[in-house]
Amino acid sequence: MNMRKHAAALARPSVSYRPVLHSNPLPNPFARTRRATLVAVAAASLFVAGCGGDGGGRNPYVDLSGITPPAVPVVSVNTLQGSTKDVSVEFHEGTNMAATPSPDGKRIAFTAMGALWIIPFAGGTATRITSWDMEPTAPVWSPNGSVIAFQNYDAEGNYHIWVVRPNGADLRRVTTGPYDDREPTWTPDGNGLVFASDRGNDGQYKIWRVSLTEPNYVALTTGPGAESNPVVSPDGKQLAFVDTARVFTKPIGSSEAPKLVGAGTMPAWTPDGASLVFQNDRKALTVAGKDIAPNEDFFPFPVRYMADGRFMYTADGKIKIRSATGTEPADVPFSAMLTVRRPAINKQKDRGFNLMGPQPVHGISGPVISPDGQSVAFVALNDVWVMKIGQAPVRLTNDIARDGSPQFTPDGLSVYFSTEKDNAGALAIDQVEIASKKRTRLAAIRAKSMVTPKMSPSGDRIAYTTGSGQLEVWDVGSRTAQTVIAQVSSQVSTPSWLPDGKKVVLVDNERMNNRFREGYNKLRVIDVAGKTGTFYPVAEVPRQISDREEGAATVSPDGSKVAFIMDSVLHVMPLKPDGSPAGAPVAITKEAADLPSWAGDSRTILYKSTDKLKTIAADGSGATEVPLNLSWTQAVSKGTTIVHAGRLWDGNSETLKTDMDIVIDGNRITAIRPHDPASAKTAAKFIDASALTVMPGLWDPHFHPLTLYQGGQFGQVAASMLAYGITSTQSVAGPLHQSIEMREALDSGNLVGPRLFVSPPLWEGNRLFYSFARTLRTPEVADLEIAKAKAMGVDYLKSYVRAPIPIMTKIAQAGLDMGVPTGTHMLAPGAAAGIAGTTHLSATQRMGYGWSKSVGGFTYQDAYDLHAKADFHLVDTLFSSLALVGQDTSMTTDERFNLLIPPNFLTGLTGTAVPTDAILQGARKDAEQSAKVQRAGGLMAIGTDTPLVAPGIALQTNLRAAGMAASNFQALQDVTLNAAKMSRVDKDLGTVEVGKLADLVMVRGNPLQDLKAAAAVEYVVKNGVSMSLAEILAPFRTPLALSERRKAVVAYEKMCRADPHECTDMNHAD
Repeated sequence: MNMRKHAAALARPSVSYRPVLHSNPLPNPFARTRRATLVAVAAASLFVAGCGGDGGGRNPYVDLSGITPPAVPVVSVNTLQGSTKDVSVEFHEGTNMAATPSPDGKRIAFTAMGALWIIPFAGGTATRITSWDMEPTAPVWSPNGSVIAFQNYDAEGNYHIWVVRPNGADLRRVTTGPYDDREPTWTPDGNGLVFASDRGNDGQYKIWRVSLTEPNYVALTTGPGAESNPVVSPDGKQLAFVDTARVFTKPIGSSEAPKLVGAGTMPAWTPDGASLVFQNDRKALTVAGKDIAPNEDFFPFPVRYMADGRFMYTADGKIKIRSATGTEPADVPFSAMLTVRRPAINKQKDRGFNLMGPQPVHGISGPVISPDGQSVAFVALNDVWVMKIGQAPVRLTNDIARDGSPQFTPDGLSVYFSTEKDNAGALAIDQVEIASKKRTRLAAIRAKSMVTPKMSPSGDRIAYTTGSGQLEVWDVGSRTAQTVIAQVSSQVSTPSWLPDGKKVVLVDNERMNNRFREGYNKLRVIDVAGKTGTFYPVAEVPRQISDREEGAATVSPDGSKVAFIMDSVLHVMPLKPDGSPAGAPVAITKEAADLPSWAGDSRTILYKSTDKLKTIAADGSGATEVPLNLSWTQAVSKGTTIVHAGRLWDGNSETLKTDMDIVIDGNRITAIRPHDPASAKTAAKFIDASALTVMPGLWDPHFHPLTLYQGGQFGQVAASMLAYGITSTQSVAGPLHQSIEMREALDSGNLVGPRLFVSPPLWEGNRLFYSFARTLRTPEVADLEIAKAKAMGVDYLKSYVRAPIPIMTKIAQAGLDMGVPTGTHMLAPGAAAGIAGTTHLSATQRMGYGWSKSVGGFTYQDAYDLHAKADFHLVDTLFSSLALVGQDTSMTTDERFNLLIPPNFLTGLTGTAVPTDAILQGARKDAEQSAKVQRAGGLMAIGTDTPLVAPGIALQTNLRAAGMAASNFQALQDVTLNAAKMSRVDKDLGTVEVGKLADLVMVRGNPLQDLKAAAAVEYVVKNGVSMSLAEILAPFRTPLALSERRKAVVAYEKMCRADPHECTDMNHAD
């Protein structure tokens, strides 16, 4: 079933995906379909009744407010199967709601929480007229009041303009195509709609018009621009719009250049067409040249004029009205009832905490096949391995330094790879000769990581990418680097050389427009000498290469073909000698596939099929499993460990216990009792924490386990987090196979760091941004990815920014079935689709704004009550808290900071000034918004989005910021017990209790009195294994490590001065 058919199956029976094409669109453009629609609706209603539906998922169609009831049933709840509950939330405030008055002055249409509502003009009870599987916003009445136009995110994964009657009938899509059409406004005659769109396919966002009488689109503006929020003057002759926070006007149909009105957004023409009202850069409305309503929290929509000359707008959670001059403010009261179907998890995934024996390795990362097709190399358990097919694997490296991205040399005699070993955390390139195991360093650049290396056919050069994502080439003979070309988006894929060694092919992301960051993954052929690159799509959009990590492209050694993952299966496509496509791609697997690599014959491909390695011929024949037998055992304490706690905060109580013994056998706490002076003699290991406070290990419930991000490598990041007391992390997206490998490496003790609960990549719609985002373009693709994730044993599922509602619902159902949490950025439609929670209170949104936090940074009653009453969990990331570093000089003089924090964070942190009252007020304001959710009864935890922010330090500052809006006890639970509840492991983790896993941190001072004490770590216990801070830091204190660290810090500062692009912040917000 394709996406369109799937949407139709989910949607209202009245929905048609044909554009509106009527010769007489007003006043009744839908007369020809109305009768059939009502028949279908009636049939659907009987079907629901026959299936035992009790109407709990629908608004009652009782006319309590003078509004005509909907003409069609409004299905307000999703299609989740299994353990669910329907929850109704009444709200009388709206976050980022948009309101528009009817031309006759009798009704108001408004959007809130992903639904379109109607109320009487004087206010009252709202009637919902759109169903749960739509996302309407920016509504505007037609001039004669017969229909309402709005922007909606379609099931295919694009924004389009829709229209609907005020009673909910005749819902129709007006615009079509793989484009985003936003912010509709009517032409004065009501025969057309004007909107902002990227349908020009030129990377720009321009203003377009579509007629309702003919299926044609006309560009009203041309040239470069990131334009939005158009509005046509009452006489139909002038256009006003926004471009990069500036308001412009332009005569329609003229070649005259746009005229700048001023700095601002959201313009609206006055009824006489003589001037504009808009939101200015002084946080006020410009009305007749004057500032009106200063410091109101305006929502991102224009004012809407009424027939009597007054105007309506939304701000401060309210629908507001003012006189034509901006005086006489009044609010329109309303009440709306939102019903959502929520998952009620009654099962918990078995995480294998009690498995003490050998377990099969599932985390095989970066597998490649040798030139002769007889061997494979890969990363498992944090080390590089090689294996003759049919024989046992052989370990080529064996240490706690992080290794990745192995490749065979052209002669097949050695394996080279990226490694953190002896390079101050940055990734160098080492080579191991297979026969002798001799290890040599091929390349290293201080303070710059060399990621995903690929040797040229002659072996004289190595192409690689850097932390900033740009392509460079290392000359093996001269040991010098050459910058070739910058990436267009974020990180790019592993490069492939064409046979002549003159060009490199990789996967990069070409943005669709300049207003929003997403685009399509395409081949990019780069001329190394000319330093130029050309994009080539592999199919008609929205089909594209699945991601730029484990689904990326690799060119055959003879340059005739390229293999890549598209729609989650393996494809092969012919290439011309210059690297451009020579034909259409052909799918050669039906099963989900990842990580393709070519043998030297250019006919054999190695790939990963879930947790199996397989080979297959380039024509799709002869698929054969490559057996691989490798096991690991989780690291636990040997014998009995006893911790003498001078003070104990167990995570449940608001007070401390004193002078207690915590007894640990294996990985679990077996007793907590008053201290026995003889306990030191009875324990295999005794930890004297009599001068310390013992508390549950800290959690970071928003983390991304990436090989590299902005200069922070995973091995360095993991050690840093453990040193700051973090014993558990919840990944909310990362490359799947690498994440499983990291989890097993951490659990086995081959890598130093916290527990890792893993997630598949960011599951996206048909446009992407991050390298570790994967497109789930259709429900069929979603099914493949979900089945793979389940088989790999993931702990979490992330629906990202552009995943449409049908895909979100698939993800929600999978989480319910698997017993694992799910997450998204969006309160709406996240809560309605059945997603378990959100990973930020507010972050990147597909609308450009969200339903949970206003542009001004405030959360209103609809948002915090929906979070709380619908059990829509919240992990908040208080980025403003990093300003608190300026309050505590010990944070930047601490040995952990000097040894472990990646260089890209050092300058910013050491330069943090003592925060002013205004900065502290901003941090408190941010914390206060998420505290509203908690006070309303919602489950909340605090996370960081590491490695965007400094590992370890960010959680400590977030903890302190949370304490600005809540008690210290509550703040501490937000990084312990509540985080464990989010991951559904609170039966085993999150508190210090008998029977639970032994994850502890021992700190100086009393965190219940002073949250700064939570950072004063002396010991950490993870899974029963204890490490002192000195033991964690020991590998970074050796003379070689200290010398390399000093040189790396100096080199990084010098590099940033010479080329700021190398140090650019990518503004990640996952």
